[in-house]
Amino acid sequence: MEAVEVRKALNLVPALLDVLYSGIWTVYDREDDDLIIRYENGSVVGSAVLNASRGRAG
Repeated sequence: MEAVEVRKALNLVPALLDVLYSGIWTVYDREDDDLIIRYENGSVVGSAVLNASRGRAG
């Protein structure tokens, strides 16, 4: 992994620590440009962000 990618991942840490769930997993499907988010807090729930590369929160 390149240093730039590591820095980008480390920038996510503060936001991930604010998530209320004990476990969170993400998978990015580059071909379909979908980001799958799964988190667990007694049960497993999933969410998909379609066209993920086009959107930014804020």
